[in-house]
Amino acid sequence: MQIFQVLVIEDQPLYGDMLQRRLKRFFGKQTLILVAGTLERAKHLLRDSEFDLVVTDVGLPGFDPTSEADRLTVIREVAAAASETTHIVMTGSPTVGESEECRRLGCAAYIGKNGLGSDLLQNILSRTTDGEFVAQLPEAEEPEADFRLHYSDLTQREEEIFNRVLQRTPGTTRTEVFEEAKKLWGLKSGETVKKYYKTARAKLARNGLLPKI
Repeated sequence: MQIFQVLVIEDQPLYGDMLQRRLKRFFGKQTLILVAGTLERAKHLLRDSEFDLVVTDVGLPGFDPTSEADRLTVIREVAAAASETTHIVMTGSPTVGESEECRRLGCAAYIGKNGLGSDLLQNILSRTTDGEFVAQLPEAEEPEADFRLHYSDLTQREEEIFNRVLQRTPGTTRTEVFEEAKKLWGLKSGETVKKYYKTARAKLARNGLLPKI
């Protein structure tokens, strides 16, 4: 039986051990998981072995975790060292720009470490095996507004995108709001966000609740 091989690039032993356990639980018994604590060690392992999955924390020794250039260097070098492998990038301080660069480099997922529970990780792993790029980013702070709509018949995303459009700053188009939400939610198309918005409007209009502002 073929063994599924995973490389975890993580310099914090406790977090690395936790990832090992969760990955083993998801992929099953026939899984070999190695952990590298530095980029140099990881590149050495990638030269000597073929891995099915590489999970990389961008905050490695020798690189400034607050420097975008350093973080992108880690991502690019790991991706280049195993171009045919599935890559998941993890970080304690995720950004939309870094997520877009990971997508461009062909990574399968870009996820924030904070609040990454076992169920959420399993959900992300399932989606990456289906070929979907997954961006797990923190929710943006709610903009200050005099008015916000809540309606029980709307889904969470329908309500959120309706309020984002409602609260957009003067000069900001709906399309720009849809594109921003697309990046935040890790979706492939702004048209998907637009459908959430149109569904929300239809539900509100059907019940005579569409705001006249």
